[in-house]
Amino acid sequence: MARQMCTRCRRPESVCLCAAIVAVPNRTPVTIVQHMRERHHPFNTARIAELALDRCELVIAWDGEMADPQFPPGTALLYPGPDAVDLGTLAPDERPTRLVVLDGTWPHAKGMYKRHAWLRALPTVSLSPTEPSAYAIRREPAEHCLSSVESIAAALALVEPDNASIPNMLAGFHALVSSQVNRDKSADASPRRVKRNRLALAEQLHNRPGDVVVLYAETTPPKGHVRADDRDVLQLTAVRIATGETFDVLGQVRVMPDECQMQRLGISEEAVRTASDATSMAQAWAEFVRPTDLLVAWSFATVEAALARLGDAQRVIRLKSVYGNVRRDSRGRADEMVAREGLQTPVLAVRGRAADRLGNAVALARWLGEQAGSRPVV
Repeated sequence: MARQMCTRCRRPESVCLCAAIVAVPNRTPVTIVQHMRERHHPFNTARIAELALDRCELVIAWDGEMADPQFPPGTALLYPGPDAVDLGTLAPDERPTRLVVLDGTWPHAKGMYKRHAWLRALPTVSLSPTEPSAYAIRREPAEHCLSSVESIAAALALVEPDNASIPNMLAGFHALVSSQVNRDKSADASPRRVKRNRLALAEQLHNRPGDVVVLYAETTPPKGHVRADDRDVLQLTAVRIATGETFDVLGQVRVMPDECQMQRLGISEEAVRTASDATSMAQAWAEFVRPTDLLVAWSFATVEAALARLGDAQRVIRLKSVYGNVRRDSRGRADEMVAREGLQTPVLAVRGRAADRLGNAVALARWLGEQAGSRPVV
C-alpha cells in the first residue's frame, strides 16, 4: 500500500515536518532556483526554506529555455564563483536586497549556472562557514559545503543581522535530520528490509502485467516558463503491454518548435498546427487510462510534466530507478541499457522519435518484470 503523503511538506505523513517548521519574517526576498531532479528528493531542504520564510519563492529550472526573471538592482546570486564576494565582508549599504539561491547537487548547480546566462549576469556572493554542515543524512562534497536551507539561513543572518528569528528557519531542517537518523537506527532499516525493497518496484511489473502502461512524452516550454504546468504537451504516447493498445496524441503548443527541433522529433509542423487542444487531449487520455493502471516511464521528467498539464495526478514509476535497483548501475540512456541487455524493441504505431523511445522503455519494462520473477527475494 502506498504511503500517505503530506501535501504541504511532501513528506510521508508518519514523518511530517509541518509541526516543526517555524514561520520566519524575512525582509530580504529569496528566490530558490531548483534543479528539476531535486524536486522529489526525500531530503530536499529547499522546501523547508520555502515554507518557513515569509518572502521566498521556489522555481523549477526545467531543461530547455528559462527566461530571464529580470531581478531588480541589488539582487545577488549565492554561488561560490571565482568573482564571488564574501557576504560577511560587506558593509550594510553593500549587502544584497534580494538573494537568488541554486538548489541541487553541486554538479546540478554548476550546470544551471553554466546553462542560464541571466544567472551568470548576477553579482555573486559566498559564505565562509566556520562549522561543518549538520546535514548528517546526505553526503556533502566538502566540510565547508552546506545544505540549501543552511546556506539560506547563514546568508540571511549576514544580510539581516538584526533579525533574531532567522535561526528558527532551521527547526524543520533539524527535525528532518533527527527523524531520519532515528529511523536508520531502528529495525525498519535492517539489511534484510533494505534488500527486499530493492526489487519491490520490479516485482510490481512482474505481478501486475495486465496493468502496466508505458509512457513517453514530448513537451515544449513556452517563453518564460518556470513550472511543470507551464510546459505544453506536444506529444503524449503510451502502450498497454498486455494488449499492445497504443495511445498517440499531439497537442497544440503556444510556441512552435523550430525546424531543427521538429526534424529531431520526426513530426511535421502541419501535424502540430492541427493537433488537439488541451481539453480534447486530456479527455482522450482519460478515456485510455484506467484507475488500476501501473504507469511507468524511462523519460520521467517529461511524462510527469505532461500529466501535470493534463490534470492527471497518478503516480509514475521511474524505470531508470527500477533498473538501477536491479543492476545497481543505471548510468546511460534507455537505448544504451537495451543494447547492454541485448533486448529486442517492439515496433509501435506511434509517430516520430517517440516510437523508438517508447519501444526502448517497453523492452526494459518487460525485462525488469522478468528479472523480478526469476530472482529470489530475501
